[in-house]
Amino acid sequence: MKIKLFVYFLLVVFVAACSNPFFPPLKPKGITLSIPDTGSGVDIGSIIVGETPDPFEVTITNNGKNPTGDITITLSGDDADKFTIVPDTLDSIDPGDSDSFKIIPDDGLPEGEYKATVTIECEDGTKIEFEIIFVVNPPPCTHTYRWKVTSTTYPASSTETCILCNETRGSSRATQIGDIGPAGGFIFHIIPGGFTVQGYSGGPTHLNFASYTAYYLEVAPANESNAQWGAYGTLISGVTTFTSTGAEEASIIGNGRKDTYTIATYLNNNTSETNRAAQLCVNKSLNSFSDWFLPSLGELNQLYLNRVAVNEAGGSLGTNWFWSSSQSVSSNAWLQNFTSGSRGNVDKINTPNVRAVRAF
Repeated sequence: MKIKLFVYFLLVVFVAACSNPFFPPLKPKGITLSIPDTGSGVDIGSIIVGETPDPFEVTITNNGKNPTGDITITLSGDDADKFTIVPDTLDSIDPGDSDSFKIIPDDGLPEGEYKATVTIECEDGTKIEFEIIFVVNPPPCTHTYRWKVTSTTYPASSTETCILCNETRGSSRATQIGDIGPAGGFIFHIIPGGFTVQGYSGGPTHLNFASYTAYYLEVAPANESNAQWGAYGTLISGVTTFTSTGAEEASIIGNGRKDTYTIATYLNNNTSETNRAAQLCVNKSLNSFSDWFLPSLGELNQLYLNRVAVNEAGGSLGTNWFWSSSQSVSSNAWLQNFTSGSRGNVDKINTPNVRAVRAF
């Protein structure tokens, strides 16, 4: 743990005269603070300490002509209770002599900055005050590097990036399946020629978007809650619907976002249902990205086909069933098993896994 200590002293020499009115004033006491320099550099008005001595010692030297009288040392400020002064009183220091006290930060302070004002006061009221700042830095990063998308302009590129501190190393390369995506998920599908993400305009303003070309699909790093599909008994208009995995619609890439928004808007406007699969994806926000959706069956199949790379990257897909945003009949919707890859349609009231994706 690297710890820094900054001591700012407002006054290094203080002067006091005898308070007895029958005698002329005495010469100054001439107290000087002596703060050890650990070699990390001296700034104007402060000593900057790289590795803090434990404890930190402050020496008081009397360079004047008269004894100092008894001395007390006190702490004040919001973090005063995070330090201990040992000892907190000193006997009078004769001219030419020195004495010292220690400033001891509490053991085990969490990462952060701690401030206190140290006041040195002689018995006649003469004071020196300075601020102590004790900084506990986080332990050095042990660095775990993963390939992460660092440029999203097609063709996207990735750089080895520490997942703990975001430090990068080496040169970039073309983004590959399994790389960490811009939103913190994992890239699971790449189409070099691009694909059209079908637009949507039937919902509230924040959901409407125009069609656009994307090249990559990114899966969220973790599942949402297990959930029903919703709208049992209703064939929602505008949602991709088919009754056989051999249908052309079963392999479409680019319709999942439009279908998800269509489902969520229908549920919000026509039912009291909440926390259904599409709604969970629409409401998801991760690392400032909120364009998540429930994948279509075609998109979900690509996630299944590339599940090994996603799992090795940390995606933890497991072997269970996952909902798609594709519809079969009024009571059923499509899902896929991540052990066998088999696809089927079941009652919308079932509660398999839900994993959001996004396209860019």
